[in-house]
Amino acid sequence: MLSNLSKFLPYSLCFFFFLVFGTIFSVSAIHWLPVWIGMEINLIAFIPLMTNQGSTLESESAIKYFIFQALGSALFMLGALLTFGGQFSWNISFSYTSELMQTLLLTGLLIKMGGFPTHFWLPSVASGLTWTSNMILFIWQKIAPIFLMFSVISHASFPPILSFTLLMSAVSGMIGALGGLNQTQIRALLAYSSISHLGWMTFSCTLTKMSLKIYFFSYMLISISIMALSWWMEIKLIKTTSSILLKTNPSLQPLMLLFFLSLGGLPPLLGFIPKWIIMYSSINNINMLTLLTLIISSLISLFYYLSLILATFFPSTTHFTNHFNTLTPSSTKFFSIVTSTFIMMNLFGMIIIFNMVMMKQMYAMGFFYKP
Repeated sequence: MLSNLSKFLPYSLCFFFFLVFGTIFSVSAIHWLPVWIGMEINLIAFIPLMTNQGSTLESESAIKYFIFQALGSALFMLGALLTFGGQFSWNISFSYTSELMQTLLLTGLLIKMGGFPTHFWLPSVASGLTWTSNMILFIWQKIAPIFLMFSVISHASFPPILSFTLLMSAVSGMIGALGGLNQTQIRALLAYSSISHLGWMTFSCTLTKMSLKIYFFSYMLISISIMALSWWMEIKLIKTTSSILLKTNPSLQPLMLLFFLSLGGLPPLLGFIPKWIIMYSSINNINMLTLLTLIISSLISLFYYLSLILATFFPSTTHFTNHFNTLTPSSTKFFSIVTSTFIMMNLFGMIIIFNMVMMKQMYAMGFFYKP
């Protein structure tokens, strides 16, 4: 881990600055052209960070990533140019947009995030990258496209655009769930999990911005926790996860279990709350078929997470018990601290988000109205 950090400095800090700058520039822009320029700055800065270690797999992943990002940017820019041709202005306005323009914008953003129909590049790219690059790929690289997608969908005035969005979200969720069934690498598994969660986030774009922010923030916390622990322990294959944890620090094994359960959305962990909020927000809408598809995909994901946990971490009850009983007092203390911290983070995160939603509903119903 320390060797990777030493290779990260010093020139990578410059690219990392432009990576952050490009995303912030895109999100804060009020014209289509600066939005596109910000995403291109972000892309150009991320390519050197992907090849930071100099391996062949990183170079292949960087080339694949560049090709599909260029395709997504081309479709997005084509939609922006058609919008400019209709209103003769680069302002982000949807007054003169057509179904074709909005479809091109949404398709370009979906390609850049790794959603359906070009989802297949994400697991291939993620398998060849380091954990630091995957953290950026799964989380930071989604910020600008997902909130731009919300802006496009929230101003969509054509029913086919809404139907297109619901179809993409349902298919992305199901592909992410089914694609992770036979994975042996944690990177590829998290990539398919990212596709599945992208389906939920795309569906939340048709609801409220609050549900999108809560879902993205919860996904960010859980994904960073899993990838940071895997990076620290240098875990690559799923079948070696348990043996590595038992050799280095057995107290981290239950923590990894909780991370995966939370990622799968098991109640009452943190990963369940944003899905519950989306289900609660869409209960009065007519999108029940899409919601049902996403729920089924989450159940499939949770099923193979549980199967993975049982097969990997509990190959035999005696094996696990012997390692647990051999913990030293210091490791037992550390185990108690980290496990309690994660449980408190999940439970308090759940309570805070739940209270936020309930308070907003009570304000909307007039419980706190004072004449």
